[in-house]
Amino acid sequence: MKNFILPSLLPLLLLASCAGETKQLEHEISLPLNCSGPLFEGSNTAAPEFRNFMDSLLKSKGYTSEQLHSVKLVSAMLSTEDSAGFDNSASATLSMSTPKSNMQEVAVLNPLPKGSKTITLKTSDERELRGYFAEPNISMVCDVNLLKDRDPDFIMNGKFRFRIFVKP
Repeated sequence: MKNFILPSLLPLLLLASCAGETKQLEHEISLPLNCSGPLFEGSNTAAPEFRNFMDSLLKSKGYTSEQLHSVKLVSAMLSTEDSAGFDNSASATLSMSTPKSNMQEVAVLNPLPKGSKTITLKTSDERELRGYFAEPNISMVCDVNLLKDRDPDFIMNGKFRFRIFVKP
């Protein structure tokens, strides 16, 4: 009897292990970020909104929103054409927000490297962002800590890559 039970359970265990498998997708968005002048020493904010892309992305890949398991920000890059680059900035922090959810810090870089016109912020694999994609509009809130006052706008471009896990 023992010899019969073990072989019959093996296929069930294999099926159960496959059922939990997740598929991975990636999606990158680009956003203009503008800290409007005059700007003062300390924190200055740019907070562009973007339309939630998740439903259309999932649909294009043959998935539904119910299959969405997890969303992580895996890359956050800021660039500027400003002649001083990021030399007059001490740090940069990126957060996500929607009207119905709390703001959450998702990436940071402190201190900023001198002589750079492009910086890559440090992201955290622990930040779960799935809840933000239940809203139609999402804000990327970028705080740049300036070292001195300046009159003109500080214009940046952000590239943000998300890793999306779905359960088939």
